[in-house]
Amino acid sequence: MEPIGKEEDEIEVTFEQALVYAARHGDMDEVQEMVAVRSPPVDVNYMDEGMSKNTALHVSAANGHADIVKVLL
Repeated sequence: MEPIGKEEDEIEVTFEQALVYAARHGDMDEVQEMVAVRSPPVDVNYMDEGMSKNTALHVSAANGHADIVKVLL
């Protein structure tokens, strides 16, 4: 897990949560990099509790990021 934010309000996110965030915001480079990781492999079917149990595929499709949808499929 990697900390995000300022020191006093750091939060930790999992690799899968970071994938959902990147997919939601259309960050193709980040999504491709995460999907390419093989050890340990990223769970592209991870359902993020903070995003109403949506997956990276759900949020990328809902936000019109068709290029990311193709990568995730």
